[in-house]
Amino acid sequence: MPYAFPTKREFAYSVSLTSERIEREELITYLKKRKTVVFVRDNEGVVRFNKALFSDDLVKLLAARILDCKPVLTLGAQLNVNYLSEAFDFFARGLIFQPEGFQPNEDGIGQLLGSSNAYRKFLLSLLRVSDLSIDDISERKEKVQFALPLNLPFSSQGNPQFNGEINRVFSRHVIDGKTHELGLYEESLGTQKVMALSGLFFNALNNGLLLVIDEFGSSLHHELATYLLSLFFDPDVNKTGAQILFNSHDLLLMDEGLLRRDQIVFTERDREKGTTFLSPLAAYSVRKSDDVLKGYLAGRYVDLPYIGEECLEL
Repeated sequence: MPYAFPTKREFAYSVSLTSERIEREELITYLKKRKTVVFVRDNEGVVRFNKALFSDDLVKLLAARILDCKPVLTLGAQLNVNYLSEAFDFFARGLIFQPEGFQPNEDGIGQLLGSSNAYRKFLLSLLRVSDLSIDDISERKEKVQFALPLNLPFSSQGNPQFNGEINRVFSRHVIDGKTHELGLYEESLGTQKVMALSGLFFNALNNGLLLVIDEFGSSLHHELATYLLSLFFDPDVNKTGAQILFNSHDLLLMDEGLLRRDQIVFTERDREKGTTFLSPLAAYSVRKSDDVLKGYLAGRYVDLPYIGEECLEL
């Protein structure tokens, strides 16, 4: 069943921060379809609460606990303050983040396979559609022993050892009438990536969550990456209103048969300041007949990375 948020209230939250402090923060909601500011923190650190929504005692309680490096939204959630905790709940339970370099959690995939027939069916169909020559998938508990990847300078015993049972995942391939079984980490990086993404996609699509992926498409064939994205745009598959937010170096994903123009945002680095800023495609005058990919490669929207002509010294 889709995850049911405790409120249907709409919020708009924005925050600007450095490594040292919150520069600006604002929470807006809509009461009777009217925009209502819940609180705002300015660039001098002053926080103003909407007194129509909070009692004087509550404002004093919050003000006494505000820290320069802590969002007001987080503080409000910790104190279970109405409006603040409701908005925070989206970040706590409505968002899934997959960082770059994400590796498949074999034990987690195995547990999910053993407990959810719906996930097993989803994973098998995904593997078959992906043309990975996998006929079946199975899991079983096995005793394993290995060194945990930790370097502890205060330990003279080396890295700690894990000694116990985990859920191992195995794929079955049938080649020339013979069955071959491979462990998860014996598969190609592309297959591992599909399995790693499978649980995230299953969770997001079934529960109406926002999936955030860094470097989407790495280790995946373009056609497979396109197919995975299309799941979010297919109303027969995405029945819960799940969303996906991703960045990618796969330029071919700027396919207007897949993404709308208002869904494309470019990143550009300021070479002098070393900062990166965002430029939505919608900010440019682009005719309907224009090819967005060709325009990007021609440098019409943002500057392309400059590859110097100097000789490389080895």
